[in-house]
Amino acid sequence: MAQRIPKLKYWCVHDMKTPKKLLFVADRELYDRQPEIEKELSGVCAASFAQIPVKTPEEFEKKLKLLCKEDGSEYDAVFFRALKPDDGTYSECLESLVRMFPESKVIAGLFGDEDTDKKVKKAADILGIDAASEEKTKNVIASLPEREKDPSGDVSEAIGWIIYEQRSKDEDLPRILLIGDSIVWGAHEAFFEAVKENYSVTTFVSSMGVNEKRFFDTVSGLCGIDGLRFDAAFFNNGLHTHSQTVEEYAENLKNTLKKLIERFPEAKWMIGTSTKISVNPNSPETTDTPITELRREENETKNALMLAYNEEVKKAASELGVELFDSYTLLEDKDSWKIDPYHYNGEGRKVLGEALAKALTATKKNI
Repeated sequence: MAQRIPKLKYWCVHDMKTPKKLLFVADRELYDRQPEIEKELSGVCAASFAQIPVKTPEEFEKKLKLLCKEDGSEYDAVFFRALKPDDGTYSECLESLVRMFPESKVIAGLFGDEDTDKKVKKAADILGIDAASEEKTKNVIASLPEREKDPSGDVSEAIGWIIYEQRSKDEDLPRILLIGDSIVWGAHEAFFEAVKENYSVTTFVSSMGVNEKRFFDTVSGLCGIDGLRFDAAFFNNGLHTHSQTVEEYAENLKNTLKKLIERFPEAKWMIGTSTKISVNPNSPETTDTPITELRREENETKNALMLAYNEEVKKAASELGVELFDSYTLLEDKDSWKIDPYHYNGEGRKVLGEALAKALTATKKNI
């Protein structure tokens, strides 16, 4: 049976117009309620969320620091409910948050269970911090004074997100790294099903573009903390980089690829073109992702830019001596598989995942 390490997830709000910012260091249940909580806190603060599987306090702190290194000092408050106090690492993880966010109000999250909440309050009292329910946190944040904030990092979107996951049938199998965006994440399940008998798979997908300085540091850092090496790797990045000119994209793409190839030199590398941005997708399915509400003329302009970016992807593959996977051509005439101008339904995700698996593992003797 395949092993699936719980996903690391990060949803960060970069909107500096919001008066206050709150970070939820959340368990799965709390993270999954992110849309509901964001709505509840609307007008009071911008809510960001981090879900980090806790193995050891040291690993927890390293990964959270890596995710928040550009944003940590920006948070007015940090709400911790990543695990229960019965876990042996609870107090150490809570203490690490107090160290990591010295200018933020750290809140130990209550669970609504009397016995559990007594332990939460005891741990909070020892550290001299508040304990509160998620519902009461709104009042805590509202009572905090507003601080003037400066934008941090080179970000091109108001919402940033990261998903990082390791999956394996056998830890001794050769390992593949997938780096990409939501299109790659959509295809990763079909990809894993196609290769799981012979490979382990690590997936890093995000909204970061190659123009953001955190991109390489984050993927390299997470894999480094987990001590991972790779036999093959796939790279795709283009849908979240529309703030760049074609010349800027070409330079940033090559620089990022060079750093990744140097960082993971044993991997057989493949780079993919980005998929089509459709003008009039024809599908009964819908999605409500932040980037999908675009007018027809915006779609046409963005797809024209995407085609120019893809030409630079092809040039980079040739110059760097890595293989090319043409995702755009594969799905160019499949608008009927779209659920919005960007994303594909189950059939499209399956076709992309299986085609990528076949291409990346075609020369198995080199992996």
